Amino acid sequence: MGVVLTNCRVYGLDEADTVAIENGRVCYVGRWTRLDSKLVVKKVLDLQGAMVLPGLVDSHMHLQSTALARMGLDLRGLRSIEELKELVKAKARSLGEGRWIIGRGWDQELFREGKLPDRMDLDEVAPKNPVLLYRVCGHIAVANTLALRKAGLLETNKDGILREEEVGLVAKHIPKLRVEELAEAIYETMIEASRLGLTSLHCMSVSKSEFEALRVLKSRIGNLPLRLFIYFKPNLVDYMEEARKSEDEYLKIKGLKLLTDGSLGGWTAALTEPYIDNPSSRGVLLLSKDRLAYYMRMAESKGFQLAVHAIGDRAINLVLETASKLKFDRRLLRIEHVSLTPPETLKLLREYRPMVTVQPRFTVTDWWVDRRLGPRARYVYMFKTLIAMGLKVAGGSDSPVEPLNPWLGLEAAVTRGLLAKHGLSEALAPDEALRIYTTGGDEVSLEMHHGPCEGLRADLIAVDRFDPGTLSSVNVLMTMVDGRIVYIDPSLGKA
Repeated sequence: MGVVLTNCRVYGLDEADTVAIENGRVCYVGRWTRLDSKLVVKKVLDLQGAMVLPGLVDSHMHLQSTALARMGLDLRGLRSIEELKELVKAKARSLGEGRWIIGRGWDQELFREGKLPDRMDLDEVAPKNPVLLYRVCGHIAVANTLALRKAGLLETNKDGILREEEVGLVAKHIPKLRVEELAEAIYETMIEASRLGLTSLHCMSVSKSEFEALRVLKSRIGNLPLRLFIYFKPNLVDYMEEARKSEDEYLKIKGLKLLTDGSLGGWTAALTEPYIDNPSSRGVLLLSKDRLAYYMRMAESKGFQLAVHAIGDRAINLVLETASKLKFDRRLLRIEHVSLTPPETLKLLREYRPMVTVQPRFTVTDWWVDRRLGPRARYVYMFKTLIAMGLKVAGGSDSPVEPLNPWLGLEAAVTRGLLAKHGLSEALAPDEALRIYTTGGDEVSLEMHHGPCEGLRADLIAVDRFDPGTLSSVNVLMTMVDGRIVYIDPSLGKA
């Protein structure tokens, strides 16, 4: 036998105080006094009354972007363009001329000026550094003159405000980290994730350089500290077979990530009716029905999943109608975000029954959704309804759009964040919230379940409490993946 966790509480099992693990599986849950004395135990860990839960799963995040965001300017929560300019100015001073300044997280809805920052704002404080600052959604950014010139966009984009594909046209000119540097940044992010109680990450829009960095990391450290499930960018479908050579228990290739629309915050999510605060727009569809059908046929023939970003109801309807027409295997379809689901969209969801992933923290940061949607705002983030319909639902962060910390998402799922003003009918009970961040993650990735039950994978965490009123301040004391302790709080000793 490997490890025995004792002097603990086990979530959902009031009588248990001991969990035993062997060969990466839970082999016993119960009372210490009933543990078979003949078993050979390598390590006994006294959890000092901590509660054992299933390890948490982030079912939608961007690993490389999260790693890089830790190295750039954090613009979340800023209240004015002037504050943003001061941060850029200070960064330009510290970097010196010519170095790129990258930042993420600004939201014009919070700005006193009531507008998007533009090229002139950035030129004023950093005229000799190329600057690219991503809005919190990642679908809009602002660049200064030098960055636009490098991308060849200066003649066609006068204000520096970039949307969707334009963002990538500028971003590709940012000097790339060496693969070893990227591997180190990713490793640090994974270690932080383990401290937060995450045992699996579903990594979206993975690039070739990102995967090569993971290969370098594997060659350096052996087993990764977390399970990573990879969804490549769609242009890497041919690379997937090569990538599969590196698969193991902790690194699995799952499929492709597709984009069908943008974001509500950037007015680019595809809606059936116009935006209330931008009546000339219904957003944009980034993928045609024919192209989507092409990917579905390919996925079914090769047996991989499609994780399809669809926020607006027009985009969600497109995905469901295309899948239904093709009779696409619903085990291979994940719809990511499913933000706006009015009755007609719910009807399609009920009929097709895809797997879905949601980001509960959006209920906190999308407080302005009434401005965009008016009365339709009552149809956003309908987590309770999706679960009640019998859909397989998983929770995620969309990091770096939202913080990687899963406890913030759990709390938002229970409280409804700033959307609680519309009522709590879509709020989840604590056990429902925990389920979408654990079992739900296993289900949408077609993986074996995990948790403190006999026979399940030993992906476990120990926390000081699981109190519905204080979920965002839970302290993680231990994280275990496949029976390996990958993080332990100093108060419990050494791994």
